[in-house]
Amino acid sequence: MTGIPNAVLSQHVRESLSGRCVTAAVFMTYTLEPEFFEEEIVTLLAGDALLQEPKLRLWQLEEALRGAIGPIAVYYDQVGLRPDAGKKLDIRYVPVRAKSGVFHPKLVLLLTVPTDDGSKLKPALVCGVLSANLTKSGWWSSLEAAHFEFITAGDRCSFRDDLRRFLKEVRQLGGRDQDHEPLDAIDVWLRRETQQTEHRTTDGRLRPQLIAGTRPLLEFLRNTRGDELTGASLEVISPFLDEKRPSALSALIDAFGIRETRVFLPAADDGTANVEGALYDEVRSLPGCSWGRLPPDLLKLGKETNALSRGVHAKVYRFLKRSKRYEAILVGSHNLSVPAHGAGRNVEASFLIERESSGAVDWWLTTDTKRPRAFKVDLGDEDVNMEAFVPLQVSYDWTTQLLEVRWGGKDVSPRLRVESAGSEIFTLENLGVGEWTSLDRERAIALEKILISTTLLQVVHDDGSRGSILVQEYGMNRKPSLVVSWTIADVLEYWSRLTAEQKAAFLLDRGGNIPEGFVEGAERTSRLERLDNFFTTLAGIFHGFEMLRKQVLSSIEAGHERQADYLLFGKRHDSLPVLVDRIIEAEGETDVLQSYLLLLSTRQLARELRNVKLPFFEAHRSEFNRLIDRTKHAEILSAKLELGSDGQAFITWFEGHFLKNLRLDEASVA
Repeated sequence: MTGIPNAVLSQHVRESLSGRCVTAAVFMTYTLEPEFFEEEIVTLLAGDALLQEPKLRLWQLEEALRGAIGPIAVYYDQVGLRPDAGKKLDIRYVPVRAKSGVFHPKLVLLLTVPTDDGSKLKPALVCGVLSANLTKSGWWSSLEAAHFEFITAGDRCSFRDDLRRFLKEVRQLGGRDQDHEPLDAIDVWLRRETQQTEHRTTDGRLRPQLIAGTRPLLEFLRNTRGDELTGASLEVISPFLDEKRPSALSALIDAFGIRETRVFLPAADDGTANVEGALYDEVRSLPGCSWGRLPPDLLKLGKETNALSRGVHAKVYRFLKRSKRYEAILVGSHNLSVPAHGAGRNVEASFLIERESSGAVDWWLTTDTKRPRAFKVDLGDEDVNMEAFVPLQVSYDWTTQLLEVRWGGKDVSPRLRVESAGSEIFTLENLGVGEWTSLDRERAIALEKILISTTLLQVVHDDGSRGSILVQEYGMNRKPSLVVSWTIADVLEYWSRLTAEQKAAFLLDRGGNIPEGFVEGAERTSRLERLDNFFTTLAGIFHGFEMLRKQVLSSIEAGHERQADYLLFGKRHDSLPVLVDRIIEAEGETDVLQSYLLLLSTRQLARELRNVKLPFFEAHRSEFNRLIDRTKHAEILSAKLELGSDGQAFITWFEGHFLKNLRLDEASVA
């Protein structure tokens, strides 16, 4: 009973990423709570520099997803959306539906590179197969099971080809090409940087094997390790079983001639068994089969004697031969049910591993012969209301301002009312099946106003039934900021902060009523001091724009085009167009000379970058031109400078010199 390995899931993920940054990430889940995922799981990818205050942490995550953290995609079963509070970050949420059954894998794929160029670490893919959904109970309170593998660049991998096949299968279940950017990046990396091992075993022990997709579980076990599994004993931990008859369990016992079987009995704190009474009796009647329980200490939510027990959501199949000190473990998403085991039904994912024996191999479960007083099936974390499911997808592109909808029903859509907080946004009717349909600008504007505060919508049928959907957003760099409004000096100063630590200190300083010392080494200044600081002087203006130029060029050099787009063309608190709008809107409230020089600095930077011979800058020439057009307001400001009769001649001379690109070619300077 002492040999059950255990760890805190989130801590294990954080430790796996020590010294590494994530360049692409893919998550797969059945049920999804988007707010929890963003606030508690995405933060694991960002390292230790995050502030704990939610608003400030959101700012940091927004920026990290434009550069330090690569693109993230979440694939979830469309019926499994839990309407907690919608999404806020630039993450691809891809709703999918399996052809039959449900989309049930819980997979974590993190493509990483060392954070330090001098590190001895190599690029690697962290591959985790879990039982946990992307929900609060899955990651925080339930007892789950997971297995992680590191695939290092240049190595051979025993499941590389199976993983690549599965990624292609998932890609075909839904989404657009841009949704699959991180998945494609991982697939390309596997193809280029790794090779499939030629043999399944090393020194007689099975290398990790992956079953992912709709392949029958029995077929996989037979072909992979049938000889070793035959004649073994078996214990199964699974929260959900077949409803009436233990068909999946019987098939396993018969296929491998299992000698003795113990099946975990899922139960509530009051002793109620989470199975049907008929199934309970059927399992007990199978030859050599009994119900079992886990150690109570493993299930407690706290150290107190009266602490409640954790729900068990783990899926583990453990084949053991105690005399040979042999154990093989299947861990992942496969429940003990026919839909999970059968061909063409659920989409699942699990690892089969053989642990290297370090001593005696014994049972994890103790037999439990006491019949429960009550039976009641509770699906818990995986309970979904199919009546509330609406097969509608809505997408909005902030760059093109294009609103599209897709109906995934079997027939033309009925009349649908799309709402937010009980208020109608627009209606839909007679949508074709499986095709994306563009909607008019009036409805796009109506939705745009809602998306500023929430991405979670309700869709109501004429009969009153309703379901929730998550809007799929694109061009998030152009989405207006949700949380902040900075002064011009704030923006210039933020541009000058180049490291994560410097930016964290700045955010803390602008974050309102946050305790002193919240960030080690961060110094807070008073509002009065900031009024006359460096970034309200002429030198501060030029310094801020030079730092912006360097950030843009370094982002392009590092392959972080999202960050460059955000800074130059975005609609967020520290984007250049927002600064220009603020300068124009604040006319009469700010120093005319400073406002004039800010617009000239914008024009000079836009003209310089527009002519850089790189694909990014060439692709955005029209947007540079629009930005330059906005700076024509400088002509109005220059007229207010009261420079006398020769003022216009001076302005012409001054602007001619100011806007010249006199910068030396830095690459040619010794």
